[in-house]
Amino acid sequence: MDDIEAGVKDELEKDGGLTLKELNKIIEDVADKYDFDLPEGWKQHVKKLFDWVDSNNDGVVTGPEIEDAMA
Repeated sequence: MDDIEAGVKDELEKDGGLTLKELNKIIEDVADKYDFDLPEGWKQHVKKLFDWVDSNNDGVVTGPEIEDAMA
């Protein structure tokens, strides 16, 4: 989880937001790093979570949206 958190923070620092495509890439990179096979359907689950966190439905998750979702 630390690697995913670091990847998300890096993306947020670039332009203040995280797209679903960027999040999927982070997850894939971490899975590759640890030689982990992601289960079938994982992208659908990530999309559901992403859409839930993206409270204004603009396709970009921001730091404040993440903080609100975790509260």
